[in-house]
Amino acid sequence: MEMIADLLFQAATCFANISNPAALSSSEEALSEVRNFIAVENQIHAISGVMEELQRLILTPLDPTGATVNHAMMAGLILARSRWPVAVTALLGAARHRGSWCATLGRLNLSWLTPSSETVSALQEEVLRQRQQESPEIPMLVLVDALIRQRSEDIMPTILSYLQGDDEESNLAYILASLVTLIPEQGLPVAEELEKKSDGILSLTALGLRAVYNSEAAYDRLISLVSQKDQPEATACRWLGRIPRPESLPPLLKGLHHPSDAVRCDIVTSLALFGLKEARAAVIRCLSDASRQVADQSMSLLFEWLGENLDDFSQHWQFDVEGRLTSRSRQELESIATKALEEMEPNLRYYRQSLMLPVENLEDLYLGMLPDHTWYHWVSTTGAYQPYDVRKNVLYNFPALEVLEDWYIQHETQFDEGGYYYQGKRC
Repeated sequence: MEMIADLLFQAATCFANISNPAALSSSEEALSEVRNFIAVENQIHAISGVMEELQRLILTPLDPTGATVNHAMMAGLILARSRWPVAVTALLGAARHRGSWCATLGRLNLSWLTPSSETVSALQEEVLRQRQQESPEIPMLVLVDALIRQRSEDIMPTILSYLQGDDEESNLAYILASLVTLIPEQGLPVAEELEKKSDGILSLTALGLRAVYNSEAAYDRLISLVSQKDQPEATACRWLGRIPRPESLPPLLKGLHHPSDAVRCDIVTSLALFGLKEARAAVIRCLSDASRQVADQSMSLLFEWLGENLDDFSQHWQFDVEGRLTSRSRQELESIATKALEEMEPNLRYYRQSLMLPVENLEDLYLGMLPDHTWYHWVSTTGAYQPYDVRKNVLYNFPALEVLEDWYIQHETQFDEGGYYYQGKRC
């Protein structure tokens, strides 16, 4: 059906804009794109026979010649959000598909299923079915993650069973983080229990989540764990970087000597978002990091900070054969950033070139700017939260953001520009 294909293309364009911070200038523009997407979505829903066509499209493999546009991703997303009873069955069928393309997109779209008791039952039944398979067709991680997004108390026995199982600790930690952010009332008590395990990835993730979501004791233990080692554990460093308090700074600066490029890259991102003068000085130094990944991230963060100040520089910057800034260009960028650094007051938090207020976190969440860092920074700073998915864009999360906007309007007078706060209290 040509009309459906055209509408799916329009929906995909809106979705791409929603998911791209560079395409959005403000929260208002982000919500405008959300409204555009929903309008197209409603047009699709109104077409006679569209349900059957969407089910056909999600099982359409890629054209190896590239001559035909494949609409499987957007068809699955529209289907998942449709509230049609057949949606969960159709997407589970796609997730079990022998073709990797259809299976991958089916699995991705399971997490977009609109919550309903029927969907909870279908996903629970699929979990039982896959557990009986010698070679599961759908990874348990995918099914449990989709279940959490149903945000129902009925799922808790299944989630707890998974978290007590023998899957890789990184997968268990991933699920715990989803549980806490999407069902915080049920997730935080689970994190408190899992924190008591030995200091593995799962235990440290539980500790970090509790520190973010309001436990001074958990924060103290986290900072102690990072501070007492010459080479701090990567997971502990990650969570410390999600809590912008001045006390977090010294151990994170020490963490910039961690041998892992990925750890240093995460730390330099945290330091930039902390917005403290000393933290930004460290970001400037990271332009010379041995890892191109870290150096490039540092450069990107400096551009976000300095904005138009770098317009002239970016017109003549130069790169070497490895794709890194030449020594001369790097020194010029360092000089510009150092000059801007001199204009900052010590011990105050900055957002780009002005003193920061927590509302900047909300704006960045609308735009999709570093949502993992930004969400946890907002929660640890203000203590206010709603069910939120750090792995989804504003199309999924805008109801929660609108509630938090209202909360902030009522509480903004308790925050001073440039101040550091933990759970709404000055620190």
